[in-house]
Amino acid sequence: MKTNLLLSNPAQVETECLVVIALDRGALDGGQTDKPEVSLETSDDAVQKAAGEVMASGELSGKSFETTLLHHPAGLKAKRLLVLGGGKAKTFSTFDLRRLAGAAARTLKSKGLRSFAFVTPRLA
Repeated sequence: MKTNLLLSNPAQVETECLVVIALDRGALDGGQTDKPEVSLETSDDAVQKAAGEVMASGELSGKSFETTLLHHPAGLKAKRLLVLGGGKAKTFSTFDLRRLAGAAARTLKSKGLRSFAFVTPRLA
């Protein structure tokens, strides 16, 4: 397996699949909420816009290992966009990030894809 580190705009990366993490930021203050507040862990507007319709529909909950694969995302050079749920933002750690990278590899391998780019979130 070949690994490359790219420090570029995610929307400009030409790849079979771009993987981005979605976290549930609901109830960060300790309160209880019925509806999750899902956020994509990237500041790239094109990626946010490409996944905007799925996020607005409520289809994404941010639950751990939840996957949503979008084909031909508008505004991206990637052929596909995989949104991968990372769970609650307040408990998300580097351990979870490693597990999600493995889950992305397994999910995409089962679809016949051999390469992908992973947008790493900023950890607090």
